[in-house]
Order: sequence, then structure tokens, then C-alpha cells
Amino acid sequence: MLSVIELSDNPITGLVPETLRDLKFPLGVSLQGNQLKNGLKFLDSLTKCRFLEYLLLGENEFGGELPESIGNLSIWGSKLQAQRKDS
Repeated sequence: MLSVIELSDNPITGLVPETLRDLKFPLGVSLQGNQLKNGLKFLDSLTKCRFLEYLLLGENEFGGELPESIGNLSIWGSKLQAQRKDS
């Protein structure tokens, strides 16, 4: 079973796939330090991940507002990091 998605500090561009919802038990998702874009709508798909301990999204190019679904994330390890990317 996959427990951590660690894709930090890579030249990843484009959208975060909503198929993250298919991962039921990830403990951590780290996508920081990439060039991901087009908002944070993919957070809707992470609301089904019940054991998420951390979600690191900082230093990307998402833009827009946080979706209301962020209140439904079960980050029981309580680390959500989403700092802005310095230009």
C-alpha cells in the first residue's frame, strides 16, 4: 500500500490529477517546489483520504482561492503547508 507521495522539488508542471482520490490511505502528500498550476480544485479529491498526516503544496503556481473542501480534509497529523512561490 502506498503511504507517501513525495514529488517535491521536481520540474513537474501542469495540473494535479484528481485521481489522487483513488489513494485511500496516503499518510503524506508532498508536491512543494514544482510548477503546478490551475488552482486547488484537486483538494476535493483528497477529502476521501482519511489518514492524511501532512499536505505540502508550497512554492507552486496554483493561484486562486482555497476551495471550501479544504475544511473536509482529515489532516489529523495537522501539517498543511502552502506558502507562496517567490518570483
